[in-house]
Amino acid sequence: MAPQIKRFLFPSAMLAIASAIPLAAQTFGEITGRVTDPTGAAIPAAKIFLIGVSTNATRTALSTDSGDYTFSAVAPGYYNLRDSYDSTEKL
Repeated sequence: MAPQIKRFLFPSAMLAIASAIPLAAQTFGEITGRVTDPTGAAIPAAKIFLIGVSTNATRTALSTDSGDYTFSAVAPGYYNLRDSYDSTEKL
């Protein structure tokens, strides 16, 4: 094989391999939301459960002062969300 072709093919092959790596790593998503009461006020420190339907694996998060929560690095699949808040505590 001519040296000019080798010099072109090797960098091209390396670029193709390097480009494919990030595509394979992007298999996770993120679930975000806000916990509010019936009046629309934020509920801080609510415990949120993310439950995998097929695996029953559970992850937990606490809502922030503004009621926001985030589950990062969530694998593709079906999930149920549940919440728990101790209403006996004063806000």
